[in-house]
Amino acid sequence: MIDHLGAAATHAESTHGSEPLDALARSLVSDLEVASRVPRATYRFQFNSKFGFRDALKVIPYLAELGISDVYASPYLKARPGS
Repeated sequence: MIDHLGAAATHAESTHGSEPLDALARSLVSDLEVASRVPRATYRFQFNSKFGFRDALKVIPYLAELGISDVYASPYLKARPGS
């Protein structure tokens, strides 16, 4: 999935400027329709006041180079102060 995410993020930034998250969301919905599979390697994003969604988009190509196939996140809508 991350190979596809990296491509979606790169394409979205180059073609839509400030709309990479919209393109990423569309890509994720598309990926959900794909049959289940086992991830090769995973990485957990810890979103906070100093690391947000745009920061995550920037590191996806690097994570793909490391062999990370899937990413997930802490429950960012239920984060406790200071986490």
